[in-house]
Amino acid sequence: MKKTILLLVPLLLLGSICKAQDVASKTQISKGDIASQYTSIAVAIAHPDTILNGPDAISTYFVSKGREYSTIEQIFEVQANEARGLSYAINQINLTNNTTEKQLVIWKKEKDQRRKEFEYWQSSFIQSALDTAEISIRRARWMELCNAHQVEELVSDLYTENTLYFNHRPLVQGRDALIGEYGYMNYENYSLQLNPLIVEVVNDSTVFEIGQCQGSYGGKYILIWKKEDDGEWRIFIDSNI
Repeated sequence: MKKTILLLVPLLLLGSICKAQDVASKTQISKGDIASQYTSIAVAIAHPDTILNGPDAISTYFVSKGREYSTIEQIFEVQANEARGLSYAINQINLTNNTTEKQLVIWKKEKDQRRKEFEYWQSSFIQSALDTAEISIRRARWMELCNAHQVEELVSDLYTENTLYFNHRPLVQGRDALIGEYGYMNYENYSLQLNPLIVEVVNDSTVFEIGQCQGSYGGKYILIWKKEDDGEWRIFIDSNI
């Protein structure tokens, strides 16, 4: 069962859990209110070509859009790194115009304050049944190429041309940059298994995945899959902070 965590939010999604009556009493959210929900180095992806860096850019974008959210329901959350105060979450956002979005968030807790380190959202609608078995096949291919130390083929086959890798700053963008970033996979003893904890269908061409790595790296991971024009699923966003 989905857990409703926020109600009647005008203009934007507030990051912290609020009491419904407190949120409902607000009539306007300022840029400062929005910015306070993000870490100083936060990244938000509004569209594949709209990358917002830092709380000022993010808050400016949200104020300019003026969208109104009615409810936000938590679908899934898992602790990613206790020592660093990181957790990964997927939420469903219901807007007052009767449309729905799904949102993937990386939360960071600092001094008892929880803020967003990363955020991506996408309109959610399913026109036909989507078989996630195709994602499983592509994930298996990812592991095959990774463990065979074939990084160039891995990235060329499994990642979109405009792929984004969120691990450290600056954001890694594009296949060539990711091939360089993933050079360590060419080490003879490197190995990795990806074990999904949730595979959440967003729409006919977008799937969110959060999972657990095993092998040379033992942390959690995020993959955002996109179905491209050739019918193949490829990774648009990859993160394992």
